[in-house]
Amino acid sequence: MASSLVSSPTSSFLKKVAFHKCKKQVSKKIVSVMAPQQSERKTYTTGSVKTGMTMTEKILARASEKQQLSPGDNAWINVDILMTHDVCGPGSIGIFKKEFGEKAKVWDREKIVIIPDHYIFTSDERANRNVDILRDFCGEQNIKYFYDIKDLSNFKANPDYKGVCHVALAQEGHCRPGEVLLGTDSHTCTAGAFGQFATGIGNTDAGFVLGTGKVLLKVPPTLRFVMDGEMPHYLLAKDLILQIIGEISVAGATYKSMEFVGTTVESLNMEERMTLCNMVVEAGGKNGVVPADSTTFKYLEDKTSVLYEPVYSDAQASFLSEYRFDISKLEPLVAKPHSPDNRALARECKDVKIDRVYIGSCTGGKTEDFLAAAKVFLASGKKVKVPTFLVPATQKVWMDIYTLPVPGSGGKTCSQIFEEAGCDTPASPSCGACLGGPKDTYARMNEPKVCVSTTNRNFPGRMGHKEGQIYLASPYTAAASALTGYKDKSLSIVPSTSQLSIYKCKKPISNNISMAMVTRQSERKPATTGSMKSPMTMTEKILANGAEKAEVKAGDNVWVNVDVFMINDISGPGSIGIFRKEFGENAKVWDREKVVVIPDHYIFTSDERANRNVDILREFSLDQNIKYFYDITDLSNFKANPDYKGVCHIALAQEGHCRPGEILLGTDSHTCTAGAFGQFATGIGNTEAGFVLGTGALLLKIIGEISVAGATYKSMEFVGTTIESLNMEERMTLCNMVIEAGGKNGVVAADSTTFKYLEDKTSVPYEPVYSDALASFHSEFRFDISKLEPLVAKIFNRDMILKGETCPH
Repeated sequence: MASSLVSSPTSSFLKKVAFHKCKKQVSKKIVSVMAPQQSERKTYTTGSVKTGMTMTEKILARASEKQQLSPGDNAWINVDILMTHDVCGPGSIGIFKKEFGEKAKVWDREKIVIIPDHYIFTSDERANRNVDILRDFCGEQNIKYFYDIKDLSNFKANPDYKGVCHVALAQEGHCRPGEVLLGTDSHTCTAGAFGQFATGIGNTDAGFVLGTGKVLLKVPPTLRFVMDGEMPHYLLAKDLILQIIGEISVAGATYKSMEFVGTTVESLNMEERMTLCNMVVEAGGKNGVVPADSTTFKYLEDKTSVLYEPVYSDAQASFLSEYRFDISKLEPLVAKPHSPDNRALARECKDVKIDRVYIGSCTGGKTEDFLAAAKVFLASGKKVKVPTFLVPATQKVWMDIYTLPVPGSGGKTCSQIFEEAGCDTPASPSCGACLGGPKDTYARMNEPKVCVSTTNRNFPGRMGHKEGQIYLASPYTAAASALTGYKDKSLSIVPSTSQLSIYKCKKPISNNISMAMVTRQSERKPATTGSMKSPMTMTEKILANGAEKAEVKAGDNVWVNVDVFMINDISGPGSIGIFRKEFGENAKVWDREKVVVIPDHYIFTSDERANRNVDILREFSLDQNIKYFYDITDLSNFKANPDYKGVCHIALAQEGHCRPGEILLGTDSHTCTAGAFGQFATGIGNTEAGFVLGTGALLLKIIGEISVAGATYKSMEFVGTTIESLNMEERMTLCNMVIEAGGKNGVVAADSTTFKYLEDKTSVPYEPVYSDALASFHSEFRFDISKLEPLVAKIFNRDMILKGETCPH
């Protein structure tokens, strides 16, 4: 009977590799790095660790009762809070009753928050009827959190009435870290400031949530925005989000999460963070989120007794892109009509004649927004030159305007300062004219006027008249504009938060446009707008260099310039045939010194067709004067052929054709071996090879970052102390078989071992690249190699057996 290949740890085979000298006995227990049977491969038993997740992914994973979610996954999410208001509430209620029945009860009366706020102080009967519908429903369902209003003549006579839903949600303690908050309003994303997933949904979804407490959501990928630097005294969060939207456009974050981090973000109070998250929808974002910290916890101390658990993005979380800004260099911004991404410096609009100023809305109607405006008016000591309308977001904000002293004012309140400056008396708290509304809405633009507004949208007709022009700005810039009558004629009237008069500030405000911004929409370029090149993997960097692009990402299709192209005796004749057919019989290859021809497969044989293949390579190489043709003419004695090398993948390395940072293609699937040198190396077909011979270029799809098909069209990057300890030939072994996992290429970071190997093999200059610390990897697998035992690949693939297939080998 034939002996087994490997018996026990005491077999002669294992003795030969000196396992018996190891004092620590090899464990028979299956460790985390391996599973004995193909069918039992699971995430937690194959050496892969749970992939790092972003905040948004973690919140949705928890809410869907899953351990792991990735961008693109669809999951049923358990909702913590559902909010609706007077605009969308009646429609949502109608859908709920239609689908669940007239007498159906909502899934949880304490998790539904209903806030009339949009069209409140109006005589419009249909608007008033909407509030009546909400009231009837809340009474029928015994909704715990219904912030009702009955007396429209005096909002103070309504103790339950709050005002703008997004600000009220925060003030009433409904915004809590780690939770899922949905609302029938696109600006529900405001609540992301509290480290929760918050997004707007439509009436149909809301009707379903009312009945079930669940919603089917697709997990969004995350864009990360890192804002560092001390916040200049003339900036507010509105400037930051206008900068970002101007950077990426109103579609730049479509169905993506926008995560805000950095020292500047950490320095913002909660209301400023709410401003930041409020306008992510203006960039198309699904949600915005700020990590919860001591500022968050302190704000919530007296607002909720509900237990919450904040989450944070993992260090290895995968971000679609990262943008970095030095906020200390930013200047006040505006969004010109008629789009939130029509960004400009405020000082560039100094000659724009304006008709009015509006300070209010969920974006710019919070307490801190009015304090900021009051500081400007106080520092100026002058009266406004255009009508200036003030609309507090909530009852609490209205009270703050009348009771809180403005710092440095000698005890004056905002209301006193506003009165002295000639502003309109602060109106009843609501959404006001932010989205137009009925014609009798306070401060609605019923004529084609030019308005500087602290609201969030400036589309035609947004605040009323379709020919009105809206300039979006921060409360600082809005107040300054009101005083001049022109849009921010100079920055000299914007006060310091530490000195109430900017006139005393010795350091002049820079007129230089920082790296973090551009002045004209048409000039948006990555190198001049403050977005840094997104972190890239080694493979992405190499292909970006080959494509002569600053940046590429997984899924992009790019033309890359090839550094080395190898053909052998198997595929070479076919590639040559295609080259001659497409480029002509007398055509010349694109670069005779970049083509490497290596016969190696069917050499020592009397088969005439095999021998003829080598003859074709020889004739072609002579015709093209190929510099690197490793010929063999004497098949009886290989040593009689000084040019002959042998197996192409090893020869490529030994002859110095493998260099870090380059692109090496070959007509053999195991060309990936060369990735051991920190280069992009992959196999291609004859048709592509014929094209490369003629042009030196190839169209490639950038690969992202696992069974026999587990790495299909993916790059496999190998790192870790074990890898670093391997010599070059062992690294080549590692990369050689990535194709057996379906990989497009394998790659090992070049290091001193690589450089030493290449010392006597090439004089061609090369430039290694390395994956960025924040590069986005599709997945990460970790192995403790010290626990691994000798392995074999058995002849049968268990998956094939289970499918009833037969092994083709």
